[in-house]
Amino acid sequence: MDVRSSPTDPAIASTLDAVADLARARAAARGLDPDMAASFTRALYGGLAADDLAAASIADRAGAALTVLDFARTRPAGEAKVRVYDPSLERHGYAAPYSVVEIVNDDMPFLVDSVTVEITRRELAIRLLAHPVIGARRDAAGLLVALGGDGGRESVMRIEIDHTTEPEALAEGLRVALGEVRLAVGDWLKMRAAALEAALELGAASGRGGGEPKALEEAASFLRWAEDNHFTFLGHRRYRYAADGTRALIDGTGLGILRDRAVRMFDPHPAGGAAMTAFARSTAPILLLKSDRPSHVHRGGAMDVIVVKSYGDDGKVVGERRFCGLFTSSAYHASPRDIPLLRRKVAQIVARAGFDPAGHDGKALLNILETHPRDEMFQSDDDTLYAIAT
Repeated sequence: MDVRSSPTDPAIASTLDAVADLARARAAARGLDPDMAASFTRALYGGLAADDLAAASIADRAGAALTVLDFARTRPAGEAKVRVYDPSLERHGYAAPYSVVEIVNDDMPFLVDSVTVEITRRELAIRLLAHPVIGARRDAAGLLVALGGDGGRESVMRIEIDHTTEPEALAEGLRVALGEVRLAVGDWLKMRAAALEAALELGAASGRGGGEPKALEEAASFLRWAEDNHFTFLGHRRYRYAADGTRALIDGTGLGILRDRAVRMFDPHPAGGAAMTAFARSTAPILLLKSDRPSHVHRGGAMDVIVVKSYGDDGKVVGERRFCGLFTSSAYHASPRDIPLLRRKVAQIVARAGFDPAGHDGKALLNILETHPRDEMFQSDDDTLYAIAT
């Protein structure tokens, strides 16, 4: 069994001491502070399992630690440093038959998940991942002055992966992913506030004749449910409907990964355009669907998109908001009878089927609906879901 060990565990204490001592002895030759090198080495390897630490020689572990520290020595504020390389004795102080990813970044949520997604998306296996979060004090030029103390929290990753023949492509993919993580985390509170604002707008529209009141109220309840830690918000935009039926992006409304106007959630294919046009012309206040653009943050796969109509003071539709992100695990494990929008679908299907809820068929139908894939339930219309369930 792989058991994570602290630096004081007997199984790794002597090995870690030896690696740190060797890093200290070799630091000056590489222009590094010996004490900082020893402390950094302990932080880098202190969270590894005993078998992982012992998988390479003491000399190689010390050489790798000094290489990461040298890479982390300077970093511009607010930027992620990324590189992918094959270790060589001449350049890095150790050699290995695998490739190495090194990342130094401000600490924030989703880093390890997002990096792992990008690496595995390229069908590369991760052999070892060391990920300490350190206190790093830097001067105005970004030079690392000291570790610990009142320094900012920085994430350091050293990842051993299968040998890659495209190191620069992987490094660029990781920079894109980390950039999107920074955007999403930076605007997270603003996007949650936008969801609650959209819910309030739907409630106001209900009192102005903006549509079927129950549908508007249910859509508003869904947005409040999504904001309550059931949806990981990655992007937000607002659009205005033009008289000719087209949409115009409202400047300054982009948040998260959708700050950049060039980022698209949907490919310009006829099927997707038809679905969005049909929604704009319908009375439905909300639409759930999958993006054509994969997520680079937290999890791979297509992003979830929530499209919500906006209403004017006269109750008429004037545009829409789009939220992109990922439903959380709690959303997938919750009963559909507890999720706004889905609970109405379940109730309508059960009533339409006409089975005795206490009978075999009634219980079987409820079980099918309870266990049906959530993504399909969110995106299927009532008729389609009824046909599948029955």
